[in-house]
Amino acid sequence: MGWLILFLPTAAVWVVLIGALINHAGPVVTVPLGVGALLGAIATITQEPWLLAPVVLAWAWGVAMLVRAERGTR
Repeated sequence: MGWLILFLPTAAVWVVLIGALINHAGPVVTVPLGVGALLGAIATITQEPWLLAPVVLAWAWGVAMLVRAERGTR
């Protein structure tokens, strides 16, 4: 059950990162998502729950920059 708590935020970051890469988002979007995905993978492998905070923050930052970039193009 503990790995599921670590896996879900990591999966969310990976899904958004893959979507951003498919849509050719800029580095301002992909770098925080990439960092979050890497930290999430490390958190899942090492079972360190304290790494969830930076994963969620990187995900939120990446999503916010993705929304900001999309609003700027319209």
